[in-house]
Amino acid sequence: RYIRDSHLPLVEFDEDDWLSFSKFNADLDAAFISQEIPDNARQLYTYNAPTMSTENFACSKTLSPFNLATDAYGVLLDDALVRSPLTLRLARLHRAIQTVQSAVGMEWVGIYNRMNVSIEGNPVDALVKEAYYGSESRAVFPLTYQFAQYSNNSTVGMTGRAVVIQDVEAHAGPYYVCDSAVRSEICLPILSASDSERVLGIVDA
Repeated sequence: RYIRDSHLPLVEFDEDDWLSFSKFNADLDAAFISQEIPDNARQLYTYNAPTMSTENFACSKTLSPFNLATDAYGVLLDDALVRSPLTLRLARLHRAIQTVQSAVGMEWVGIYNRMNVSIEGNPVDALVKEAYYGSESRAVFPLTYQFAQYSNNSTVGMTGRAVVIQDVEAHAGPYYVCDSAVRSEICLPILSASDSERVLGIVDA
């Protein structure tokens, strides 16, 4: 589906490519079944991000702390949460991101979960960044038609169709500029196993 939606050319792999892919696949599987919670588990819940707004579509240069526990999940970041399955899930996502980045070498990669959050006191269906590698970037992308006019992430989250941008400067579609150093981008939907039309989140790189 990604190839069809994004008009990507088919690529032939030799034996070494397949061996590398098999190892990457095994490492990614291991990341998602790991039972290890890191000693710095509290840090999995917090990161700095540009100030959010549903009206200002420019990427703010002002950074503020974003707390997944309180700002997205609606729970306190306490010892009970650190010992909970939610923390184990976040640890697995971070390991998966590290595995992908190490294998591919991209400068930025993140995974977003679709959930309902409060922005400026208003409940909004949105994509929330749960784990990433790279420089600071927006934490929340509202899933609204208004925001999708400016955001590739929101567009993919709403349509469930992958988008590949070979050259961001030549791209004519929705694109949210948060780092002028970015030259290309790929955004893939995470679809429900039981309903291929239901978008659970995205992977952006």
